[in-house]
Amino acid sequence: MIDYEKIESTINNLELEINNYNNDLLKNFPVRKYINLIDRYPEYARLQYCSNEVERYCKKIVEHSNSQILELYHKLLLATLISTFEDSVTNKKLPHEVRQYYFKCFDKIIGQIEDGTGYLGYYLYPNYYFCMDLSICSLRMFPIGGRKYHLSRFPLRKFLNNGGRKFISVMFFLIFETRGKQPFLRVHYDTHDPSFRDEFTLEGLIHSNRVLADVMKMNPQIKGKISTSWIGDPHIERISPRLAYIRYFNIANGAKYFHLGPSEKAAKDATKKSSTRRRLYDEGKYVPSDYLEVWSRKSMIKWADKLKWHW
Repeated sequence: MIDYEKIESTINNLELEINNYNNDLLKNFPVRKYINLIDRYPEYARLQYCSNEVERYCKKIVEHSNSQILELYHKLLLATLISTFEDSVTNKKLPHEVRQYYFKCFDKIIGQIEDGTGYLGYYLYPNYYFCMDLSICSLRMFPIGGRKYHLSRFPLRKFLNNGGRKFISVMFFLIFETRGKQPFLRVHYDTHDPSFRDEFTLEGLIHSNRVLADVMKMNPQIKGKISTSWIGDPHIERISPRLAYIRYFNIANGAKYFHLGPSEKAAKDATKKSSTRRRLYDEGKYVPSDYLEVWSRKSMIKWADKLKWHW
């Protein structure tokens, strides 16, 4: 459950700190107006999306203060959004288990605000983790442990220039398996989540997909799950065999992988925490490539139902 007394105390402290700097700032730039601007975001906006209206609003706040005050303001924004959770979540069709994960996320977010452990610039665009916190608090994204999900379109444009068999294969999958290119649930990995490392196991993968299947049952418009990652590369079986279970598990239970190709982000992510992958990359023996994983709702629900039957 949410500790609303703690949230209110956090809000009061942040307001006091901002008012001590500029007593008129919150009057001229009410948090409620910022929230209204976020509510206008496109349904399938990417995680780090920031509208022109929000960008101008933030710029004006900085002009009347500085970037450090804007970070305080964004902390206040997050806390205020959390305080409205119970009213806002009534419009969402989510299983009880997901709501419990929201509570854990809110505890982490408020704890970081109160402890002041966020690094300088954390609460500014386009920082990935701030954008993730904001998406969680505004309910544009929902958590299942360290995995976070938001509505997204199928990235068909990435395959348009390829033509040939790859494009035909993608179109065949969208027409006959998912029966549409939107909306999908795109997964992001929150490495700042305390449960992330513990849940990055086969058991964690099974659990998150089981809960995700329940979300899909409650939301029949969702076509499936998508994820872009270098981990889907079949070469991982040879280079990092301990990660091979992810691709094996997904394919064995109905997911499909489409090759997207090398990217700067794939190279950065793949070599960041592995000396082996970094060495092979530096020697030109490994080129990290992105793969798009797609798991249709039909296939995921079928897998989840079979899993429950075995239990």
